[in-house]
Amino acid sequence: MLLSDSIRNSSLTNVISLILIFIFILILAYFTAKLTAKLQGNPLSKRANIKIVETFRLGGNKFISIVKIGENYYALGFGKDEITMIDRLDKDSFNIPEVPDDVSKKSFMDVLRDINKKEEQDNTDKK
Repeated sequence: MLLSDSIRNSSLTNVISLILIFIFILILAYFTAKLTAKLQGNPLSKRANIKIVETFRLGGNKFISIVKIGENYYALGFGKDEITMIDRLDKDSFNIPEVPDDVSKKSFMDVLRDINKKEEQDNTDKK
């Protein structure tokens, strides 16, 4: 009887120690992942001259993005093997979200419609 109590206590101790070791490993993995992400980040990204303002997926491997390069904004089309500049945008032709998580008041499709209207006006002006 004394032997069975010591075996139970030993088993319980082993289970508790395994749970504590598992929790310690999870905490260690979490902080390691945070440190790795911090080290892989670009320390100069806050001063970078190129920023992606917004991206819209058209399907497959095709995207349209608004990119800020210096003080200018561009609409760029990205395909599988190519990048095409669609148009240079005026800062006033679309809303730039103040906070990255904030949803822009003017949708990207509205910006595309504005670009198409501008191209149509340019085409009618040329004729």
